[in-house]
Amino acid sequence: MMLTGIFWSLGGVLIKLVDWNPFAIACVRSLVAMSFLCAVNKRLPRFSLKKNVEYCKYILQDNASFCFCNKAYYCG
Repeated sequence: MMLTGIFWSLGGVLIKLVDWNPFAIACVRSLVAMSFLCAVNKRLPRFSLKKNVEYCKYILQDNASFCFCNKAYYCG
């Protein structure tokens, strides 16, 4: 759990260093996460199209809000 917290904080710091649009960062982060999960599971997840769209929407909202907040606010 401690390692997860360290990586989450490190992700916020590294997002500030990248000169990309926050939406592009969110998309790349999501693609990396999907690639990792597919490699671990050794297959693509099988869901219905409606559930896939729903899950993608929630993940993108979460990831995009994290990236936008890290890009918009500077504490230092």
